[in-house]
Amino acid sequence: MALFLLFGILLAASLVCLHPRMNERALRWVGLLVSVITLVSISWFTVPILFGIAPGLQSSWWEVNRFSSLMASLVAWLYACAMLVSYHYLDVEIRKGILTLHQIRLYMLSVPLFVLSMLVAIFANNVGLLWVALEATTLSTTMLVSFYGKKSSMEAAWKYIMLCSTGIALGLFGILVMGYAGSAAGLHEAEAFRINFLSDVAPSMNPGIVMWSFVFLFIGFGTKIGLVPMHTWLPDAHSKTPAPVSAMLSGILLNVAFFTLLRFKNIVDQTLGSSDWTNQFFLLFGVLTIMLPAIILLIQRNYKRMLAYSTVEHMGIMAFLVGLGPVGMVAFTVHMIGHTLAKSTLFFGAGELLQRFESTKFHLVHDVMRRAPRTGSLFLIATLFLIAVPPTGLFLSEFVLVGLGMTVSPILTALAVLGITLAGLGLLKHLFEMLFGPVVPEEKQDTPVETWNLTHTVMSLQLAIGLVFGIWVLFGDGWTVLSGISSSIFPL
Repeated sequence: MALFLLFGILLAASLVCLHPRMNERALRWVGLLVSVITLVSISWFTVPILFGIAPGLQSSWWEVNRFSSLMASLVAWLYACAMLVSYHYLDVEIRKGILTLHQIRLYMLSVPLFVLSMLVAIFANNVGLLWVALEATTLSTTMLVSFYGKKSSMEAAWKYIMLCSTGIALGLFGILVMGYAGSAAGLHEAEAFRINFLSDVAPSMNPGIVMWSFVFLFIGFGTKIGLVPMHTWLPDAHSKTPAPVSAMLSGILLNVAFFTLLRFKNIVDQTLGSSDWTNQFFLLFGVLTIMLPAIILLIQRNYKRMLAYSTVEHMGIMAFLVGLGPVGMVAFTVHMIGHTLAKSTLFFGAGELLQRFESTKFHLVHDVMRRAPRTGSLFLIATLFLIAVPPTGLFLSEFVLVGLGMTVSPILTALAVLGITLAGLGLLKHLFEMLFGPVVPEEKQDTPVETWNLTHTVMSLQLAIGLVFGIWVLFGDGWTVLSGISSSIFPL
């Protein structure tokens, strides 16, 4: 009942934005209010389950366990942060004459539908509903990718919807094959499309059929995650959307797709009696997904695309961690949370830089620490978080990658470490050029004095939470708690 009420609120919020009497200020307030309601509702519903105080829930359509509660909490948190930043971000765009009321209406219509789709995908127990929800995340954000109506935005939106929809179609074929394997193992038609029933009969399913199913699922959902070589849509799409939406795309949408793939991985592992076969997929594609963007980061010339390629690299790190087994899965959980906080903060900061300097090109943005010291300082700290400077959570997850990886696959681990190092050097190279490089005549000269705004508040809050989280997992009982959470989809 609580889920349906929350879904109804998000749907109603989208429909309210269609009312012709809603002006841009009212639209922004509605978006902010609904995001806060969503955060409070999700927290009330999932936190007791997340920390093991209350049991999970399961029905023919929905499954709420500790890990899905964590995912939903991250979605709700980032949604609220994005709407807070959007309130300021869109106001600036309106005052500059960049956006119209129609565009604001489209924005506030699409974002709640996007959040609704992610929450349905997270909690769905029916694989058909799960597939529809993942496809809906693409459809609800395509208009946001083309939001500014430029040629490059339209091209990015076309690539986004074509590649992601093709990937999800392959995923659907994998789901149907998995359902067939479940039916052959004795499940009725309806039961063959429920994840809990598939998990129950997994040991009885035909291993060959299940393995082929996972190949299609991996390619299909791997496209949505942004694994190389299915990643080509991601840098274009994530760099063209408004900054708050970019933060949600990079910070949480890819995690939702990853979570979906892991649910099927668990079924395949039970069928095969071992995780070795599926782990090889994650290790190999993880290395590829680390190495390619790491090289591109060294020669990148656009800071929003730089952040998008960094997202691809971190998806590779997370895939590699999954391939290391149960302990790696706990590190995956740590990395997922840390990356969500750091990357969304950087995209919020990128929006501030774009509005102030009116360019995303590195050669047109210099001396940020003097001309925009608040944004520059927060951007620098968030980058240090992202490259795993201790005591961040990413430091622990990457430490596990090196330590555990050397015992599992030394060669692939060495390549992964090389890629992570190159990516870090690329990020720092471009960052210091942007923060401390001398101003050139071609760039905007007359930037106004920077004042503290809502975006800076959100960035500071996220960095503070990220620091507390890192200390908790390094020195507190965070690892133990997250071990219990990750075991709900990946038994230890």
